[in-house]
Amino acid sequence: MAEATLLQHRHCMVCGKAILGEDFTCSSACKERLGQRKKRRQFLFLGWFTLVGVTLILYVTTAGGPG
Repeated sequence: MAEATLLQHRHCMVCGKAILGEDFTCSSACKERLGQRKKRRQFLFLGWFTLVGVTLILYVTTAGGPG
């Protein structure tokens, strides 16, 4: 039985399709979806730190805080 060889390739970060080259996505639609995911992740990250910051400020400025 002949052994098959595979070309060096990557997989699309959105859909998982095998792609050749230096791109991270296989199409413009996947590239757009990846951009949307990145924006959402950044928004959630900023929201998390804002929530933690406000909670700490409220904790320190109320009677329950240190001092």
